[in-house]
Amino acid sequence: MAEKIKNLCAPIPEELHAKVRQKQEESGLALGPYMTQLIEKFFETEGKTMANSNQRTVAFQVDTELFERFKAYLKAHGIKQNAFFLNRITWALNHPETGGIASGRRQIYDGLSRVLCEYEDSTEPHTELEERLYDMLVNIQQGWEEIITAEN
Repeated sequence: MAEKIKNLCAPIPEELHAKVRQKQEESGLALGPYMTQLIEKFFETEGKTMANSNQRTVAFQVDTELFERFKAYLKAHGIKQNAFFLNRITWALNHPETGGIASGRRQIYDGLSRVLCEYEDSTEPHTELEERLYDMLVNIQQGWEEIITAEN
């Protein structure tokens, strides 16, 4: 009796997709057999240390509650801890334009600045509610400015 076959579909970064397809074509195998071989090889080597590799350990401590939440997240999503961190590290290195949290704060600050400038440049009369919202946004912008200044 033939082994049951199931499809496995998952979105992956375009660059990784291109690399996998290139290697698959070079192997001369159809996609299904190639992916089967690739995944089996992964599971064969998972957890084994490679004596001749240039691998390093990354370790840090977190509080117990955060650790338990993280483990529950991994379990709920069927993700291994090392895969999670490798994915996040790779993503951060491949997307330097986002710059992490500090860049996100700058993007929010810049967005607030654009909105406030549009409001200030508007020749339309403003309602009392708009004026109050404007004042709130100015205060928020000033808070972000303090945070960004402290980070630099």
